[in-house]
Amino acid sequence: MALTSDGNLYGWGWNKFGQVGVGDNIDHCSPVQVKIPLDQKVVQISCGWRHTLAVTERQNVFSWGRGTNGQLGHGESMDR
Repeated sequence: MALTSDGNLYGWGWNKFGQVGVGDNIDHCSPVQVKIPLDQKVVQISCGWRHTLAVTERQNVFSWGRGTNGQLGHGESMDR
């Protein structure tokens, strides 16, 4: 994952659990832009081995990837 100075988020690499954040489970060898709802700018990211979290300028938190241990914070134990 990479966060640009203008708030755009890009992901690439191993993607078995959707942790790249582009809506599929296909590995990506090149950076792909992650679309955040309502075109919000991302100000902070945190990446685990199999999941990713992003905080936006509006203080919204988005998370995706492996969630079987509740690490996505959605209140359930499943991948998203």
